[in-house]
Amino acid sequence: MKITSIWKAIAVQKINWTQEEDAILGTDSLAKVSVRLNRPTSQIQKRMKELGIAHFAQRGTPRSSVRLQAEEAQKERNKIRFIQRMRKGAVIAEGVANGYTYTALAKELGKVRTSP
Repeated sequence: MKITSIWKAIAVQKINWTQEEDAILGTDSLAKVSVRLNRPTSQIQKRMKELGIAHFAQRGTPRSSVRLQAEEAQKERNKIRFIQRMRKGAVIAEGVANGYTYTALAKELGKVRTSP
């Protein structure tokens, strides 16, 4: 008897899933779960999809979450840069209001190159 015919025979015999079997899904690789439950991997994949269970290899942080974390970190860095620029703008506006020239303010803020 071929392996595929063995699995077909098992597939015909085991149709209903128990709660114990459902609890095992996604806890290990498909091959290991298949042997443990004595079911073909195609049935296991189908049942995992029905229940919304991620494959064992995908149990880490989903890539979309990693991407979202990177985007949030970039937004935070941009926010900090914006606040820093706003503070400098406020300092410049205050300096101009107090009679400083832009050149004097630039020197004060360290933004003017002096020729050697």
